[in-house]
Amino acid sequence: MEPVGIYLHVPFCVRKCRYCDFLSFPSDEETMRKYAAALREEIRLTGLHFENEYRKRLKADTVFIGGGTPTALPADCLKGLTDQVRESFDVEEGAEVTVEMNPGTFGKGGYEEGLLDFITGECSRASIGLQSADDAELQVLGRIHTFAEFEECFAALRSRSFKNISADLIFALPGQTLASWERTLTKAAALSPEHISAYSLILEEGTEFMRLMRAGKFSGKYALPDEDTEREMAHFAEDFLKSRGYARYEISNFAKPGFESRHNLRYWRRRDYLGMGLGAASLYEETRYSNTADLGEYIKGVAEASEAARACGLPENGGGTPEPRAGRAEGRRRLKRRRTQPLR
Repeated sequence: MEPVGIYLHVPFCVRKCRYCDFLSFPSDEETMRKYAAALREEIRLTGLHFENEYRKRLKADTVFIGGGTPTALPADCLKGLTDQVRESFDVEEGAEVTVEMNPGTFGKGGYEEGLLDFITGECSRASIGLQSADDAELQVLGRIHTFAEFEECFAALRSRSFKNISADLIFALPGQTLASWERTLTKAAALSPEHISAYSLILEEGTEFMRLMRAGKFSGKYALPDEDTEREMAHFAEDFLKSRGYARYEISNFAKPGFESRHNLRYWRRRDYLGMGLGAASLYEETRYSNTADLGEYIKGVAEASEAARACGLPENGGGTPEPRAGRAEGRRRLKRRRTQPLR
């Protein structure tokens, strides 16, 4: 069996950005901890399912913790997730383990050291959402950080000799010019991250930006770049980043040699991946499925699946003596039914 990729979704953020249509929302620490416990249990149950199905643990060579803002979670919750993945799956040596982070969550309330310990101790790659190096543009986007805070976050990771950092950027912003986009690219590349993502802004239904556009607010100094300017920005980014040693390997992704995102390439090449967490999608053996996007339904579904596993005699901590073959078959049916109905 080929290794799979594992995606863990953390739906929480400090504040919803104005352009964001991802499954994310602010929450309190009690809810976040409750969710993290449910996600750990889903990871455990998923590992058990495959272990019972194939009589051995499933191998994984990439793990991606995305959101939302994963670093909105307490650091001990994040470590609990990666600990559970390693307990429930055979994570290969040298696996790519990525965590997304927002510079605005770095160093808040004494969180800095715990977060640094988690990233440098448990992850091999960090993807930092910069979006723009212009503080005025960051305010328009509704971001909770400044460029200086991004620099602080980046420097802290480098101080721990962390070698694989990605910076995420967005262009064609309200009021953005080719000159300001050039300044953002210049400042980002000057820090020499190993990877840069450059996405064109898309106005999505249900976002504040879509409401503002329909209200006629994107005019004057906040006018959106026209299609010709947007295309020029995209071409400039490719040429500029190439001149700085970054090769384009996907539509919006650029990397120094050897630093392409292995997890992202898995999506592009339609290789198997398992998504766990609220709304997370999976592709396994040419079948796509996804979890519910309702938080209450998700937590309830995981609890029901956990109870079904116990009723079928499946071990609670990934160990123990297997039940007779008939019991294993019934356990697989019940666990899979619970897994695909309440969590879908």
